[in-house]
Amino acid sequence: MQTYTASGRSRWPWIIGGAVILIAVIVAIIYGTSHGTTTTADPTTTASPSASPSATATTQPTQGGSDGNDDAAPTGCLGGANRDADMVLAAQKAAPHTTSGAVEVAAAFFRWAIRYPYPATDEADAMSATIMSANAPASFKDIAGAYAHGNDISGGQVPEGTDFYLSTVPGRWLVESSSTSDQITVDVSAAFVVADALSPTKSASEAFIMVWEDGGWKVDREQQADTAALAAGGTLFTAGC
Repeated sequence: MQTYTASGRSRWPWIIGGAVILIAVIVAIIYGTSHGTTTTADPTTTASPSASPSATATTQPTQGGSDGNDDAAPTGCLGGANRDADMVLAAQKAAPHTTSGAVEVAAAFFRWAIRYPYPATDEADAMSATIMSANAPASFKDIAGAYAHGNDISGGQVPEGTDFYLSTVPGRWLVESSSTSDQITVDVSAAFVVADALSPTKSASEAFIMVWEDGGWKVDREQQADTAALAAGGTLFTAGC
């Protein structure tokens, strides 16, 4: 995964072999009250597509099942409120082969990944073995090795050494129109919780390419989230945690 600030400086620890994820400056979300979101940028590696930060909304939120069937709206909390490997794996097991299923697994993985202290090595290894697709870049799969690199995954928004995690309570999601029933691109935003206090202005966003593989949703790669589209028309999670 790659994370960048607005200036393009890499922040995410999974920059091994060039895999990138981005967390950057705040974009205001208006929904009754204001919620902040950050600008994200794309992977620029041979294994993942390259992109630059989006300035305009190019995608629209999609609701309902990707297979055309009715689909319960994503809660942002499938798998439970814990931020451990068991939560992500529970979400993966419970998620149906629908749009909402892909969104739920993407949100669960995002909540697990962006936090400090970092996940334990055994958790990271469990994610590498079960949540990553067969075709995901090798550098992207090496989650434990990436955390060992020790970069600031908050993009400078949280003081070094300060505990934080992400919450989908004020979070939003959308699905890009190019998605199919077996490959769904999910843009997700979530707010920082710093020292157990939910930030009203700081958040992170990322786009996950989810693939249906071996009877469950897996993360194939990541790219820049369309923060303008999230701010303008992203759908709020129905619960969040």
